[in-house]
Amino acid sequence: MDLDAIAQSTEALHRLVNDVIAFSAIRRGQLEIRPQLMEVRPLVRRIVQSHRQFSSVPLLCVVEGAVPRHMICDSMRLQQILTNGLTNAW
Repeated sequence: MDLDAIAQSTEALHRLVNDVIAFSAIRRGQLEIRPQLMEVRPLVRRIVQSHRQFSSVPLLCVVEGAVPRHMICDSMRLQQILTNGLTNAW
């Protein structure tokens, strides 16, 4: 296993722990949202790239032109949503 695979596995584990913490916060009614201005495309590309190594199917990243370049959102929550979607897709 190379260093990239270890780093990606560590990041995946970190996201999983954050998901569990977020789920607990939702159940308690205490989910904290941290909106910030962010670039969407690099986040999407980074998430897809980190899942390519573990996917049993080829992953292609296409961000439609209608998707805004910047948006105000909680980047961690958006990352959780996209990660869960990708993980559930394969």
